[in-house]
Amino acid sequence: MIRSLSVKQLPSHLDLSIIFNATASHLTSLSLNYGMKNVEMDYDRSLFGMKLSDCRSLAKALEQTETLTHLSLSSNLLDDDMACMLASCFVDNISVIHLYLSDNRIADRGIRALAKVLDASSVICYLDLYDNQIATEGGRALAKALRSNVGLLSLNLRLNRIGDEVSTNSSISFLPLNG
Repeated sequence: MIRSLSVKQLPSHLDLSIIFNATASHLTSLSLNYGMKNVEMDYDRSLFGMKLSDCRSLAKALEQTETLTHLSLSSNLLDDDMACMLASCFVDNISVIHLYLSDNRIADRGIRALAKVLDASSVICYLDLYDNQIATEGGRALAKALRSNVGLLSLNLRLNRIGDEVSTNSSISFLPLNG
């Protein structure tokens, strides 16, 4: 039985229910990277990054899983629309505690949607948002969410565009989380 699945080159945009149906009762860790390596002269932009249809397929599959604890969608060109779609499936999710969304294109609107999931009932303990496009508004939304969140142990916001105005213009400062 497969408990951990890491796909580093997912060239097609397939229905992810195929993977989840085959591994749903045992899969605890999933890492997906849409793209190709070593394409050289056959470069085609459509081969890279997650599409909205991929995100829809993943969101649908995530609603049915109860064993998945680690989800990595790093380097998939996720944008605000996709982040909003993923956030909606984490509202009722009680299993994913490690969420890796680094190296994407998530900006303030997507972060506001994700911040709404980080309420007091959130089970997400480790959230990696390294190298996205989060600016002041996204930082404020995260700061507001962290007021009531008691479960988040680690939050990585490196290489974003938050700036100092978030901590000086709001009543919350970003401090290291104890782990």
